[in-house]
Amino acid sequence: MADPTALEADAQNFTEVAAKYDSAHQYEAAVFFYTEAAQALLNAQAAGSKSVGLREKAQQHIKRAEDLKSSASKVESNAKSSEKPSSILQAGFARAQYILIDAKAEEESQNTTEALELYSNAVELLLSLRTETSDEVTLTELKTLARNALTRAENLKIRTKNKIPSTLKTAQSSPKTRQAGGYTVEELKVLKTTSVINGREFLPFLDDLDSRIRFAYPKPFTDKHGLLALSEKQQRQLDRWVRPSDYLENPRMIMAISCFSIRQTVVSDCSFVASMAIAAQYERRFKKRLITNIIYPHQRDGEAVYNPCGLYMVRLHINGVPRKVGFFLSL
Repeated sequence: MADPTALEADAQNFTEVAAKYDSAHQYEAAVFFYTEAAQALLNAQAAGSKSVGLREKAQQHIKRAEDLKSSASKVESNAKSSEKPSSILQAGFARAQYILIDAKAEEESQNTTEALELYSNAVELLLSLRTETSDEVTLTELKTLARNALTRAENLKIRTKNKIPSTLKTAQSSPKTRQAGGYTVEELKVLKTTSVINGREFLPFLDDLDSRIRFAYPKPFTDKHGLLALSEKQQRQLDRWVRPSDYLENPRMIMAISCFSIRQTVVSDCSFVASMAIAAQYERRFKKRLITNIIYPHQRDGEAVYNPCGLYMVRLHINGVPRKVGFFLSL
């Protein structure tokens, strides 16, 4: 049985967040949180809450969400009539910025080779984007970013060249019995040969290596296996697959953890949808991550982040072993 007090607390939190987005004229986010607040209030009432006026408050939130939807539609129609940067430019610029963030992280970790390659990729991408715009301000910004990336790369090369090599120590002759992830060589061989499931390879997730996997690439990542297979019902409902950057101005991986936003559309998805809803409710109630921290790339606190380059990975336990499942995000 759900805790009505916890649901009311969720509703209060969602209302405060919605009001902040509302004041900032970020209508899409405000609509989401007003709707979540209304749903939490209705669920609190259904769970036996003795508080007065929950339904009335929920109706107020729903009305405000509907009003904001109308406002958002007007803003969107006005925006379409004005000149906007091309989607290719926006997506490419976002990828370049992400690559630069990754390059700086590799530089700070003293991974010189990886950092230089990423800086080079960023410069190449930024310079290629000049053909996508004639706006002088945008062109100047692209050139400045490219110049800064090139300067950092050159400085990194100089620092690396000037380093005095340390005296090499003779390694011990005793062979390592354990490799990355705590597996022996023999175990890794067995796991590699038994990692093909439904015709696809899902290799073991090795913490020391895969937690530092590279997610930044100049070109948008695409899955070599193609798009996700859909049922006949899903195919009838689908217009086309699009990346988040194709229809959202500032995509976010997770806006809020909520079981209320999860919907089941196909009977065969029952167990998966139920698991997602339960995990989301558990995370929100107990403030402990179950699934949001197994999505990569993520921040140090485990919060999954949007990757404009398109590559993601999930760490799943399959056949008793943690395995990596790569994918690209399309909706």
